[in-house]
Amino acid sequence: MYTTELCYLSTKEVLRHHVQALDDRDLGGILLDYAPDASLMAGVGLICGMEAIRAYYEAWLNEIVPAGSDWLVINQCVERDVAHVAWKAYAPTHRVPMGSETLVVRNGKIETHTMCICVLPPLNGAVWLC
Repeated sequence: MYTTELCYLSTKEVLRHHVQALDDRDLGGILLDYAPDASLMAGVGLICGMEAIRAYYEAWLNEIVPAGSDWLVINQCVERDVAHVAWKAYAPTHRVPMGSETLVVRNGKIETHTMCICVLPPLNGAVWLC
């Protein structure tokens, strides 16, 4: 007789993969981190399920952090099943001086994700100091 142990990614591993997938602009990799019934809470409201999360990230990758943007993670921390990441970005059409995300990870997948970002106009040639 034998037992089968499920092996799940740790919260730290899920966060590491998620940030890397975002950095690589890998939509499939981003979605791989989410549980099928995951929810994302953002300024646009509550986003539930994989299809809605896919649509959100398609817009996010094209509008908030489009190709050619500078994206920088400021801080990451993990405590048990909760991860937090703070970041900033600069795109030709706008800047995000502060993005803050919290992820609740269970069984190796993101179940709940909150996101708050501040989108401002570009600095019109000024040095980016935020």
